[in-house]
Amino acid sequence: HLMDFQSTVEVEIFQGENAIADQNVPLGSFKIEGLPSKPAGEVEIEVHFDFDLNGILIVTAKEKSGGSQESLTVNNAAVERLSSKALKQSQLELDSLFASAAAASAATLDVETEDGEEIDGDGEEE
Repeated sequence: HLMDFQSTVEVEIFQGENAIADQNVPLGSFKIEGLPSKPAGEVEIEVHFDFDLNGILIVTAKEKSGGSQESLTVNNAAVERLSSKALKQSQLELDSLFASAAAASAATLDVETEDGEEIDGDGEEE
């Protein structure tokens, strides 16, 4: 949410592939303060994501005209813990999706019983 002459920006970091940020796992956040007093959209923030050899994620955000800079470090253990949480959430979403698909298939499926009677997806004889 941009506002004219705001002096602070909050940078939120998420793990996941969903285009909707709230559907991903939050890794952390930090604020950049002391931004230049300009109209909304005129202050530029550059964000870098770096992984080191130990699996540590370092996120750095800097106001491009040479002003404020802040960073967030997320260690490998935290990322693995959050990855596990994300995997569990994905499994729950898949289970729900499969259950919905199975219910939809059952509703449109016609079955013939051993004695030749047809039963539609609602369980009623035709």
